[in-house]
Amino acid sequence: MACNCTKKTAIKYIDELCEKGFILKERNGNRKTNSYYLMDIDKIDHLHVSEMFWRTVNSVYKEVEVCLYEDVYECFIKMLEKLDKEGIIFREIPVDAETESHIRETLLSRVKKEGDDMFNPPTCESCVVKDWCKLRSGEVKLPPEHTLTYCVGYDKLEKAIGLAKIPKEYRTANLHNYVEDADNADFATILKDLLSNSVGFVTSVKIYLLSSYL
Repeated sequence: MACNCTKKTAIKYIDELCEKGFILKERNGNRKTNSYYLMDIDKIDHLHVSEMFWRTVNSVYKEVEVCLYEDVYECFIKMLEKLDKEGIIFREIPVDAETESHIRETLLSRVKKEGDDMFNPPTCESCVVKDWCKLRSGEVKLPPEHTLTYCVGYDKLEKAIGLAKIPKEYRTANLHNYVEDADNADFATILKDLLSNSVGFVTSVKIYLLSSYL
């Protein structure tokens, strides 16, 4: 076929588009071929509901700036999975201010609940890197996660790696913003090392320099 997929796959996609209201299927009966019509965009309920959900995702992300977009997106997907398990038909969700507000509050609550380690620094020993030297030597092992948050004491970090006093504006800093600052070359080098082959599984890191922590 011209679309480079099997007939069975094409039928599956068309049926899905019909189910979601993007295409109108008209049964002609008497073993005749069905007729299909594209719906006007403004009449596709699925799109209106989808737009509402994405507005809430972006709104929550802007409010929770310490959180990665991937974290918000993951919570969003879990919310959709929950709706599906409960048998709620996506396109039939009402699009109004009240529903949008409820979705936003629910998503915000879920993001904060699952991101406790970002909003409140963890206290368990296994979650906190207290000594950078031990981290570099391999004495401290990191969990095999793709996204890690390292909560390190502001003063202890300075002592561990022998840095001059870290500027106040960087006490809470995103790794990439800090590394890109030419005035922080020494610290940037150390942070770049974190993404070296020795801990190559780390793909996204946020460093919290907390003067009152630890």
